[in-house]
Amino acid sequence: MKLLKAFLYVIFMLIALAVVIPVVLMIFVNPNQFKSQIQKEVSAALNRPFVIQGDLHWAVYPTVGIKAEGISMQGLLTVKTLEFSVALRPLLHKEVRIGKIVVDGLNLTLVKKANGQTNWENTGKPSSVPKSSQSSVNKSGDTAKIAAFSVSEIQIKNSQITFDDATQDKHIKITNFNFESTDVGVNQSFPVKLSMTAESNNLAGPVDVDWQANISYSPVQNKINMVNIHAALNNDLVLTGDENIVLGNTVKWHADINLNNINIQNLLKLFKKNSLKISGTGTLSANLSGAGSTSTLNGDMKFAVQNGIFYGIDLYYYGDVADSLSNKKAPTLSNTKQTPFGELTGTAKIQSGVFINNDLLIKASKVNATGQGTANLNTEQLDYRLSLQRMTSGAEAKPRGPAIPLTITGNFSSPSVKLDMTSLAVSEVKQQLADKVQQYAPQINQKIADGLQSLLGK
Repeated sequence: MKLLKAFLYVIFMLIALAVVIPVVLMIFVNPNQFKSQIQKEVSAALNRPFVIQGDLHWAVYPTVGIKAEGISMQGLLTVKTLEFSVALRPLLHKEVRIGKIVVDGLNLTLVKKANGQTNWENTGKPSSVPKSSQSSVNKSGDTAKIAAFSVSEIQIKNSQITFDDATQDKHIKITNFNFESTDVGVNQSFPVKLSMTAESNNLAGPVDVDWQANISYSPVQNKINMVNIHAALNNDLVLTGDENIVLGNTVKWHADINLNNINIQNLLKLFKKNSLKISGTGTLSANLSGAGSTSTLNGDMKFAVQNGIFYGIDLYYYGDVADSLSNKKAPTLSNTKQTPFGELTGTAKIQSGVFINNDLLIKASKVNATGQGTANLNTEQLDYRLSLQRMTSGAEAKPRGPAIPLTITGNFSSPSVKLDMTSLAVSEVKQQLADKVQQYAPQINQKIADGLQSLLGK
């Protein structure tokens, strides 16, 4: 019984200390007396002036924390307020359990000059280590190992991020940035939500972004996994999928992307430079990977567009031109440089930034087309072949006349569309011979007819 009483007494004292020590700390210790030392230590660790302009305040139990106001890091960032708290008891077991991190009013500025120099490149590379910092390192030079690490909640709100890259003439500004996550830790999945307004010299105007996913990080693989991604642009365009990112000297990524019932015209309107000229309601599924530049892009995709317009080429006009050449008459249609269609489908392989498609199908009123070729995303050059087939009217449309071959070359913004006259002449001859065979087929031996049909590929 005495042993039990002694055990309970020890437990009671430990609980009392866990409650009393934080209270005593907040009552009798002013955190501002450590402010100058904190600034000195952090400045040395980051190799950059670090300033806390406002006062420091303790946070309350069950976690001990502190609130700082007016933080600045010269030439890189300012923070209106920063709140940080840590659970005490897990520290006894070498476990870091952070209660909450709240960053309010972050203003982060990232700059990359034309010579490649950045305003963050020396951050975290201390020029010297203060003697006071050396006391936290044991004699063997190793810090104590952390058994576990987690953060109950992270909030970043009312923030702004600016990025200027003179090497690529890239200017990005993010405002109204808000980020939140809970139960953050390594080797475990945790939810992330963020919202922001993005502006860039590549965008036609501000874009509102709402993004959420479940994220996990593996320190062994140095890899970030993101699943159940749901991204909405301007509350209209929705993207879903999964992605993983391998960190290192070169950041490598892999993504499974799904776009369903997207208004393509609204999507393309977001960008100033719009090389793809198409409208309609689109669906896309893609499995892609890369490592930064377009030349590293690889993967495959499947796409479909319904009830749209393909700009830059008028298939009806080229069908009329082929008829006029055959009949030796002037064309009756003018070139509108656009083709309304009911359906456009296909699949593609992407190899080193080159889009390779061999099964394009376009279905339009009185016209169908099949195509194959390449689109080089690195050089923005096209090398494509279309086979245009005119169709009869009616519910059961049938091919009318020979297929009309077209070549599409040049750059994305102003492609050159031409009739392949040599292939067209061959098609015309084949069609004429096929018509003659059909006309005189009853008078010709069936075997000869079959042989001629096979020779003509009919």
